[in-house]
Amino acid sequence: MKQTYFLLACSFAFSLLANAQSGNAVIFTELGEKFTAYLNGEKQNETPSNNVKIEDLSSEFYQVRIDFEDDGLPDFHNNNFAIQFDATTTYMVKANKKGAYVLRFHNSTPIEATAVENVRPVETSKPIAETTTTTSEPTPTMNTNVTVTETTTQQTTTAPNGETISISMNVGGTGINLNMNVDDADMGYTETVQTTTVTSGGSTQVTKPIENEEVVVSTSTGGCSYPMNSTEFSDAKKSIQSKSFEDSKLSIAKQITKGKCLTAEQVRDVMKLFDFEETRLDFAKFAFDYTYDTDNYYKVSDAFDFEMSIEELDEYLSNKQ
Repeated sequence: MKQTYFLLACSFAFSLLANAQSGNAVIFTELGEKFTAYLNGEKQNETPSNNVKIEDLSSEFYQVRIDFEDDGLPDFHNNNFAIQFDATTTYMVKANKKGAYVLRFHNSTPIEATAVENVRPVETSKPIAETTTTTSEPTPTMNTNVTVTETTTQQTTTAPNGETISISMNVGGTGINLNMNVDDADMGYTETVQTTTVTSGGSTQVTKPIENEEVVVSTSTGGCSYPMNSTEFSDAKKSIQSKSFEDSKLSIAKQITKGKCLTAEQVRDVMKLFDFEETRLDFAKFAFDYTYDTDNYYKVSDAFDFEMSIEELDEYLSNKQ
């Protein structure tokens, strides 16, 4: 019986992690052509429509196929369909200058958070460049004989008259503590919250702040473990900007990117250091294989001046898949 409750508790803990975040997507046609959408081969709308909304997507990256109702229009697929968690990501289907239908990122709007009773969600974030720590300076009233100690206490609520099964898990840097109180009739769990208190000894009073560290849980979708932090990236941009010729800037940028992984936003910022559209496109193609969060690669399109460059990059990335 204990083994059964243990497995149920593990299943509950993993479900908290797996369902922590989701996002929505909207696909519409520029000229109102009706279509059927497929994500990873699964049909999303029963009848053809010119505007399809897809909800509760638990992954950030999908393959999309668009089948037009009009047999005279060519169906197509795209391997770079990315969505953002806690947001509705909108894409537009349109014909490019060559007459071929393509999928273009349109916008992304946040989804209003919904409160859930009795559930403490696992907090996660999208990949970012670094972990930041915010601290404040202590303000002592005297500088003599001051002793500062830190103690950690636990406040636990438990159900009476039962046997407690404790489970501690750490997945990708996120910890979950579960205590299950089991008897013959009921099954329950308690949540343990860790708190830190600061006390001061001696004859003087002192205020000592507690350091608050933002814990980042991230998963790389590219070919590297972690991206360049903000200090390294600032130095890298200065090195690129110091070169007088476009070819020299591109050469230095490629050397830095190959040795130090970038985020999609960092790739975009490097592209803006170049003077010519052709150079920006060259670097965008090169940097994809060294990007930490390739599912956010649509952001590099902001650095282009011409839609033709966006279409060429999209075609290049589609052929790489």
